Amino acid sequence: MTVSREKKRISEKNVTFFKENCRYRICLQSALKHPDWMLYFIYLKHFQTPNKSPDLNPQLPDDINLNQIGQNVSDAKGELTLKAYKKVNETLNVGPIEVKVKEMKVMHATPDYSMIDFFHGYTHDEDFDIVKVNVEIKNNTDKKVKFSPVAFLETDRGEHLTWEDEIYLEELTGEIEGNGSKSGNIGFILNDGNIKGISVMTSDAVDESGEVLAKGKPAEFAF
Repeated sequence: MTVSREKKRISEKNVTFFKENCRYRICLQSALKHPDWMLYFIYLKHFQTPNKSPDLNPQLPDDINLNQIGQNVSDAKGELTLKAYKKVNETLNVGPIEVKVKEMKVMHATPDYSMIDFFHGYTHDEDFDIVKVNVEIKNNTDKKVKFSPVAFLETDRGEHLTWEDEIYLEELTGEIEGNGSKSGNIGFILNDGNIKGISVMTSDAVDESGEVLAKGKPAEFAF
């Protein structure tokens, strides 16, 4: 399906229909799997709900108060139980981009039935473990920069995940305005949540013309 046809399909009428039926997030699955990234940005423009708080997510309960192993929280979206927690507060510099990794968690998630369709784009399990990293990104130049804080992630158990597997969808990947900042969460479903650490690789920092300002950098974090 071409981008122009996809734009036509995602018309204002369809946007209203999907929102009224609480199913609009599912469209991300077809967008991400399409070879043309433009569909992803069409999705973000038409469907993604702005996230006013880095700890409030349309797919998962708010875990901001989970900091002791075994604690849990539940709401209409499901239940989360904390399995591992680490206050990180480490900074990684990629050219003009400064990434502060604030904390990371491993949680066991049991989504509400109403959220199952969304997560079936990632797993067919009805409950699963997730790893979540909370970050703040700053652009220290006055020009727009394209950047992703996590291009891929690997656990100490050998599980390898890419940005396409990311479930929080808080628009941390993409352009950052000159002297601008973003903050939020990056999360992935794990096949094995009994991990002791993760390694991540950022994307390159790229300017508006496509020139690479700085190559991506790796980082390792232990629980």
